[in-house]
Amino acid sequence: MLEKYAIIPYETQAERRPCKGDYQPGDRSQWWGRRFLQVLAPLVRERDVTMDKRPLRTMVQAVEAILAFHNRHQGLLLSELGSYMDGLEGAGGGTKRLSTLIHHTGWKAQQIEEFLLQRADQQVAQWQAQGEEDLLIWDGTVVEKPESLHAEGLCAVRSSKARRLTRVKKGSYHPPSKPIFVPGLHGIGLLLVGRSDRQGPAMLAALRWWTSRGQQASYEKDENCKLLRMSTQRWGERFIHVFDRGYGHAPWLGALRGFQARFIVRCKTRYQVVDAAGVKQAAWKIGRGKAGLAPRTIFDAVHRRNVQGSVLFFPVTHPDYPDWPLTLVIARRKGAVEGLLRDLDLQTGL
Repeated sequence: MLEKYAIIPYETQAERRPCKGDYQPGDRSQWWGRRFLQVLAPLVRERDVTMDKRPLRTMVQAVEAILAFHNRHQGLLLSELGSYMDGLEGAGGGTKRLSTLIHHTGWKAQQIEEFLLQRADQQVAQWQAQGEEDLLIWDGTVVEKPESLHAEGLCAVRSSKARRLTRVKKGSYHPPSKPIFVPGLHGIGLLLVGRSDRQGPAMLAALRWWTSRGQQASYEKDENCKLLRMSTQRWGERFIHVFDRGYGHAPWLGALRGFQARFIVRCKTRYQVVDAAGVKQAAWKIGRGKAGLAPRTIFDAVHRRNVQGSVLFFPVTHPDYPDWPLTLVIARRKGAVEGLLRDLDLQTGL
């Protein structure tokens, strides 16, 4: 298949200096190229029935170019991506081939979504046979198109890049400003991860894009419910759904309860819950003055250092669902406190 679709990585003419280690850069590049093809092989074989080999070759080359050249600071324009697809010996035409692929009638976006779900099914079946447990992490994202105005489906999204660039640096000051919004699209991704290192890296199970404007306008809560319904119908109660801040509001908790989904929600320390005595108060006040349990040294990936941490567990309920037992987990480390809300009854363990 490598020769059929002509995606073997080209070799540069310049001499490469040997590097330290048991491999050469060229060999490592070839290994990643073969590994990359193994991931796309099922999708390529399926599309080979309805598509010619030329648009399929363009698809594989486009994905390879995006992985090789796209990063946080540099986006890829259509013409730039086409030039990367041509390679060193190319004579142009990559942009035209890419446009032909995008408008090809032999494939739909739903087929890529189904391809991701099938890979997730295989991974889940493998872990289930090994007796491993897994998590499904919900990750909200946006794609920013600050230079685009007429692309289909664009809406206003909060720019994380602008927030990062306008952050106050040491030795400088500027008045606080309002959030900066740019044209773009909203997205929701589902990441399948294991609970141990031997289960391998995370895998993308689903990615849903949506807009708040135009004929295809939608709402975040509707898209979340669609993904929740799909995941529970496909995998049942196999996963523990993990959510970041912003998912702890009462309507979303009600949806999780209705679908009988197991979950862990990260919440703010001032999040209001009802303790075992029936008192409604902020989450951080429940653990005030109590010693942490199971102290251990953990690695802080943000600050790249080891810190001492401990946890506390408390049975609580939500003010809108007094008959639903939940568990509040308070994670502590020096200078920071985090709260987690989980659908677990400490008395029954369910």
